Amino acid sequence: MGDGDMNMRPHNLKLIVSLFLIIITLAVFWQVRNHEFINFDDDDYVTQNRHVQAGWTWKGVWRRKGRLDEAIGHFSEAVRIKPDFSEAMHYLKRALEEAGQLE
Repeated sequence: MGDGDMNMRPHNLKLIVSLFLIIITLAVFWQVRNHEFINFDDDDYVTQNRHVQAGWTWKGVWRRKGRLDEAIGHFSEAVRIKPDFSEAMHYLKRALEEAGQLE
């Protein structure tokens, strides 16, 4: 075996593993390609959802329905780690106001 053969082996292994993963993924998901529920609510929950379109924001964190206490915990931790994080402080204050914990 020459040096060229040894250099090709890692490349071939990567190619074989990649192809294997692609084939396995297709085999698993091919079974559900025609199920009716696949596209049932994509427009409502993904492509036309204003919260999704806005992207990941701090405002979105504290406004999640029923998760206000969790958001307060996250903002408190962010402010504890970085006290000059004004955006986190702002949304912590607003979340506390919303929860009735701030006068």
